[in-house]
Amino acid sequence: MQKAMQLLEQRDQKLIDVARSVGYESDAAFSKAFKRVVGANPGKYLKRGFEDLGQGNAGMAEDF
Repeated sequence: MQKAMQLLEQRDQKLIDVARSVGYESDAAFSKAFKRVVGANPGKYLKRGFEDLGQGNAGMAEDF
């Protein structure tokens, strides 16, 4: 997920492209796994600021 977080932070790729880059065939499967690991789905991760979420704050899970 570290690689996915880096790719998302660049904001120059679509979600499906990030998902495929890290081994997922669908953006839905990637989003579910990302939320489980990071504590927020990719959209919320970027919206709230990746500095806050990338450091183990799993209690911040919300739907996007």
